[in-house]
Amino acid sequence: MWQNYLLPASVEEALEMLASYNGRARLVAGGTDLILELREGRQQIEALVDVTRIPGLDGIELDNGRITL
Repeated sequence: MWQNYLLPASVEEALEMLASYNGRARLVAGGTDLILELREGRQQIEALVDVTRIPGLDGIELDNGRITL
């Protein structure tokens, strides 16, 4: 399904990890749908980049009519 499970500490590190896999890595922050697709063979990747531990990426805000994730 995948060979590497990566846990970046920052957005910059996550972007570097994604770039290093040349399109063969996917972001996860829960990833239920992606994991099902991998198990069913509908996606082929080498790495998962888990962004759940990156500070600041754990909220939803509404500001002046804009939603920020």
